[in-house]
Amino acid sequence: MTLQDLSLYSSEKIYYSYRLGGLGSRFIGLLLDSLILGVAYLVLGGFTAAMVGVFGEVLSEKLIIVVVAVVVILYFLLSFGYFIFFETIWNGQTPGKKAAGLRVVRRTGEAVTFGSVFVRNLMRIVDALPAGNAAGMIAIFFSENRQRVGDMVADTIVVREKNLSEPVIFESFAVDSEMGNRLRAYLHLVDERDFNLIRDFFARVPEMRPEAANAAAEKIARGLAGKLGLPKGETINPAVFMKTIGSMYRER
Repeated sequence: MTLQDLSLYSSEKIYYSYRLGGLGSRFIGLLLDSLILGVAYLVLGGFTAAMVGVFGEVLSEKLIIVVVAVVVILYFLLSFGYFIFFETIWNGQTPGKKAAGLRVVRRTGEAVTFGSVFVRNLMRIVDALPAGNAAGMIAIFFSENRQRVGDMVADTIVVREKNLSEPVIFESFAVDSEMGNRLRAYLHLVDERDFNLIRDFFARVPEMRPEAANAAAEKIARGLAGKLGLPKGETINPAVFMKTIGSMYRER
């Protein structure tokens, strides 16, 4: 098993151990996505053939050329738009990646942005060279972080998910009510990114060494406290501090 340290909270160095997606799991994900795309291609091709068959006799040669050009453009948009669309709205996953237990994240460990998704998928043209995604597979095999060319350019990696289908239930945490009352005035400064960071931390705690988990909790709590402008005393118990923020944010 190959593990990779990832920096998570802005300038704070917080380390988690991720299992990187290898050639096998990524091939399975790509195969499933390719099957879905194949069905879409067949539907588009069948529809086009039917339209030309029905209206072909009344269309001029120039219009037929235009129709063919439009279909080629649609194939191109479908090939790239499929990955861009799903990786954007599903936070780094396509149906194939989801089934294979994979997710694309930025190399810092943070969620992908539309820009990084667009770039990594636009570079599929390079990864596909000279044929059969050879360049991409070679890059994955030899690169330190198992990145294809598109990942290197977009600064993304593909990681295996473990137990992320079982979300952290903040409502089950024993929240410090006194701390909650003090933090309520600052809750409007907490955003989705902060919540996701807290959630992902507690989801991965079982996989971390106790000393690493404690160090990471302190750094995350210190970063959050700094963002909210809180005194250092609020983070004496980092885990309780984060659970309180997570629960309050989830309930608002």
